[in-house]
Amino acid sequence: MTIDAVLQNVWNNCVSLFSLKNNFKERGQNWGYFRAHENSEQQI
Repeated sequence: MTIDAVLQNVWNNCVSLFSLKNNFKERGQNWGYFRAHENSEQQI
């Protein structure tokens, strides 16, 4: 593998990790909203 190919590979890994982290964060927020909504329904 050339240096360029290695760097491209590392860059792709970083990008996919970053987008995975963002997806996880958004899912966490949605889950928190869902849980809060569920709890408010139970209190009524």
